Amino acid sequence: MFKVWNNSINQVSNDIKPTNINTISDIASIFLNIVIGTVFSVSIITLAYAMVQYTMSKGDPKLLDKSWKSFLWSVEAALISIAAVGIKYAVVNAVGVTSPEIINNAPGI
Repeated sequence: MFKVWNNSINQVSNDIKPTNINTISDIASIFLNIVIGTVFSVSIITLAYAMVQYTMSKGDPKLLDKSWKSFLWSVEAALISIAAVGIKYAVVNAVGVTSPEIINNAPGI
């Protein structure tokens, strides 16, 4: 299966060939890094939105409660995405992978 994958990659011209995307683990690590980065980015955006909600609530208890819950959920999402990075490193180290291409894979690098 991987022989077919490598043969098809080798047939592509060097101008458009991806440099480090040769195995399923490379694709999985790129996908995982994109998902973790997206979740963290969305959590920071919702954190800022919760702060705007808080300042615009003008003392209304319902709006204050809603903004506080939004703040807590965005902080939890940020912590979960940071924990996901730690879990990824722990799993990779437990398996014994030392290749930096698998641990910190990014497209085209």
